[in-house]
Amino acid sequence: MIFFQGETVKVIEDSGLHKVGDIIRLEDNEDGFWFACGKNDDYITEDKFIKLMNKQDEYTQKIILQLNELFKEDCENYINPDELGKDDNGTLFFHALGNLAGCYIYNALVGETDMLGYNHVLNRLCLQFAEKD
Repeated sequence: MIFFQGETVKVIEDSGLHKVGDIIRLEDNEDGFWFACGKNDDYITEDKFIKLMNKQDEYTQKIILQLNELFKEDCENYINPDELGKDDNGTLFFHALGNLAGCYIYNALVGETDMLGYNHVLNRLCLQFAEKD
């Protein structure tokens, strides 16, 4: 993620100095880029800001790295990518990936819901993050 001088973003995780929802703007000083909170101008370093703002990117990267293992022939749970182009296998794979596996993990970590309830959770998340972008 690249940020520019004067750009503002919304904090999505408490940092100690900044709370969720605070607006932070990028400022420049002689030591490099620092970020100032719009409410009280307490400063945090760029590294701390990047850590706060990229948690979803970190999770995404970790998930993708694990999913990529599925397509390596030496993987115990190997999935041949060519198989996904046959019959309904591609549709079934993405249904399993996006709906079934996600719902299973959600239920294990958060609480019980059915597929429709999980879909509603995902739709709310899509809306929530679309509004932030």
